[in-house]
Amino acid sequence: MTNDVPPTGLREIRTKVRGVSRDGRQAVAVRLRPGQKLRLEREPTNPKDPNAIRLMADRRQVGYVSADLASRLAPWMDRRHTWSATVLEVTGGEPDAPTYGVNFVLRYTGPSRVASGEKRSWWRRLLDG
Repeated sequence: MTNDVPPTGLREIRTKVRGVSRDGRQAVAVRLRPGQKLRLEREPTNPKDPNAIRLMADRRQVGYVSADLASRLAPWMDRRHTWSATVLEVTGGEPDAPTYGVNFVLRYTGPSRVASGEKRSWWRRLLDG
């Protein structure tokens, strides 16, 4: 990770939420609407995956980013790069497919302002002596 931005393949990703059928998350999924924003939260203390990234709708968990994708995003997120997550569609809820699923898009939004502010502070300290 010597570059300042993630590779092109991590800048816009269409995928599905994992774990939507666990821990009462179906009740969250059924209320989601296309265009709704989700919040990504790193979960480095997750006992099953230290790269885990959960997806939240308001204060309720929808599920997780896939483990494969999380392993590629987590190092960037830990360096304070950010992505937006937007619901594309909620699937299921039909007699032949009663379990709900959620498809979403991740879009790279850049380094966080905090990271930029820290960088400026470091440079300011260097220049000011």
